[in-house]
Amino acid sequence: MRCAPAVLAALVPLVAGAQPAAEQPVPLGISLGVSDETELTIAPGTPLTFTAEFENSAAADALAAAQVAEATKAQLDAAVAAGDRSREEADAELARLDAPPAVPAAITIHPVADRFSWALADGSAPPWQAMLVGPEVPAAALDGTQTVAVTFVVAPEATQAVAPGEYRVHLHYSGEGAPAGEWTGSTDSDEVVVTVEAAPAAPTPEQQWEQGYSFSLYHLAVADFTAATADAQAMLTAQPDSVLARVQLGRAKEGQHDLAGARAAYEDALEQDLKQDPGGEPPIWLEREIRRVSELIAPPPAPQNP
Repeated sequence: MRCAPAVLAALVPLVAGAQPAAEQPVPLGISLGVSDETELTIAPGTPLTFTAEFENSAAADALAAAQVAEATKAQLDAAVAAGDRSREEADAELARLDAPPAVPAAITIHPVADRFSWALADGSAPPWQAMLVGPEVPAAALDGTQTVAVTFVVAPEATQAVAPGEYRVHLHYSGEGAPAGEWTGSTDSDEVVVTVEAAPAAPTPEQQWEQGYSFSLYHLAVADFTAATADAQAMLTAQPDSVLARVQLGRAKEGQHDLAGARAAYEDALEQDLKQDPGGEPPIWLEREIRRVSELIAPPPAPQNP
């Protein structure tokens, strides 16, 4: 009797005494950006600031699907209450919907320097050394409701001798050898593209702004707040109406513990944003920054016991 190929394939591991494949870790997602972009053009001698954000993507997707399902049910219940649908019609529509996937377990990671490596598209190392900066991020459990971000910088002198060209770079993270309870898989970010071109003889205001922004991100990351203040001022000189230059100035002022100056810069950024978009909605994130710094200056009063 002959067995079909599929049956033979299923029997081979049993005959050979092979063990079932080990359960794979929950996928870990990494979003990588360089100067808040996925593509960046710089001149030699311009610093690079990379931000890597980790997320339990499968859990985040499952939670989002559950929220959509709950919202759909609420809409159908409201339609039934309003008399626009019968209960039977609503239940039938709900029955046709796919059930949300189960939420995977949380991923615990500890993003320390020796778990990272960088590579170009061909597998070789980039022509610069990226350094992990900032306070060490403690081990964190990612359950789909939050992310963890780390920052890497490449110093200006490290890009000074880089040959002109396009560099497609990605970040690799490995949890191999991690302590019990931590994620032990490995994953790669998407690529970001860094193009190195000779500096223009006469840079345009936009190019001057971009240069100032690259330096401001770098100096903020390495906690050189005096230089970051000068970078923000250079951005404002190049583009006096720049909202982001004012935000960068506020961040530099915060680093110098000048909270009043930081709030003034953020308020100026908000005013400039509304001036550029009359009638538009104010940026929620910028309002949140102003509120956060205001509370640092004058914390809200503690609630009184009745």
